[in-house]
Amino acid sequence: LHVMIRPRAGDFCYSETEFEVMKRDVVTAKQFGADGVVLGLLTPELSVDIRRTSELVELALPMSVTFHRAFDIARNLMEALEEVIGCGCNRLLTSGQANSAEEGMPLLRELVRFADGRIIIMPASGITLSNINTIVLETSATEIHVGTAASNGVEYVTTIPR
Repeated sequence: LHVMIRPRAGDFCYSETEFEVMKRDVVTAKQFGADGVVLGLLTPELSVDIRRTSELVELALPMSVTFHRAFDIARNLMEALEEVIGCGCNRLLTSGQANSAEEGMPLLRELVRFADGRIIIMPASGITLSNINTIVLETSATEIHVGTAASNGVEYVTTIPR
């Protein structure tokens, strides 16, 4: 169970009050036995908010931390990838800056290659039974995020055996 840590909808630039809520939510998720948290913080310049992301990662330990699709609006994706890795996140949820993982396959493939095992790149958005094999084969992803309207808000992650 990975809990979304997000105090509100909208952008990913959070006030100090919102950040305090996020810290409290990470602690609560840990106290209730969550396996991980999913979060994403950006600066107004659309870079990863390194200081606050690192603080949340540290607070979350030993839980797993996934940086979510806030990444897809980052100004410089390869720089943002290095920043997410540097913050200690375990995985990155991304559609490859596209509306769907299928459309974002070229960038997803490049992110997996560039990450070189330092972080799990998890394709997300629009993944279905009809395109999952293509996405896995084309990107070399080892985990996939699947959510459906029929799932009553539950989202699923599948680890791909190699």
